[in-house]
Amino acid sequence: MAIPFPPAALAYGEAFYWDKRYNDERAKHGKDHCFEWYCDLDDLWPILETYGGEDFAKDCDRTLVLGAGDSKLGEQLLERGLHFIQAIDFCKTVVDFMQKRYEHQPRLQYQVVDARKLDRYPTDYFQFIVDKACTDAQFCSWNSYLEVLRLNQEVCRVLQPGRFFLLISYGSAPTRLPHLTHPSLTWRVECCPLPGKPGVFCYVCTKLRPDDFTPTMRRSLGDAAAATALGTPEKEADPEWEKRKLEPSCATFKDKYTRGKVRTVRVRDADALLASLAQAREELSVVSREPKDG
Repeated sequence: MAIPFPPAALAYGEAFYWDKRYNDERAKHGKDHCFEWYCDLDDLWPILETYGGEDFAKDCDRTLVLGAGDSKLGEQLLERGLHFIQAIDFCKTVVDFMQKRYEHQPRLQYQVVDARKLDRYPTDYFQFIVDKACTDAQFCSWNSYLEVLRLNQEVCRVLQPGRFFLLISYGSAPTRLPHLTHPSLTWRVECCPLPGKPGVFCYVCTKLRPDDFTPTMRRSLGDAAAATALGTPEKEADPEWEKRKLEPSCATFKDKYTRGKVRTVRVRDADALLASLAQAREELSVVSREPKDG
């Protein structure tokens, strides 16, 4: 069931929005339509060579593209000499389109994967990870701060030490650095504007090697990881809920013996409520079929 977003909000963080958008764009522009968020690879290449060196492409055996959509970024990375590109998106509609488009290219693979759940990939697996607007889309989701943290933690986990994750975003440093520098993330973050693209920012997150950690950093990271580990969310205390969760709720139904009146039925949970509702409807149906007194 689709979440009822306010009319003024764009549900960029939800798959149902992208299903409709990609189908509409394909119907309007044709099957070969593609869309580039923010910039193309030519704009990014100087940054990649600055942080990855002149042999950047040769050193990347496995690259991950987050929220790939129908961008040509994966194809352009192959043309630059990168060996294998894994492009992921949580929208099955666009992944189906792109799998058919690149079925002849075994070094460019598209998969339906949520960037917040990269458990299919081993730790320290990718030499380079790039995100054009995927994180920005997550900021439009429900519980956005938590979702962005999960995404960053998963990216940090699958990135090889000493290699970097490149985030391209419309978010300026004050809005993105607090998320990228969370204590559980074992990388060093640098921010730079993208030349010729006002309002677009690049964040280079270089994963630290084990030798880079000081004892203080190790203790701090251990505490942060324990507090924010995926699958072990912190429990929020709600005294009112703890007090009331076992109390029965109340529902009101018409009483067949006193027409026009109502009676209160106490139920323990939703299943009991639905059962009581069905029983009351059946009783009302029986009453409606009874002959009226002459």
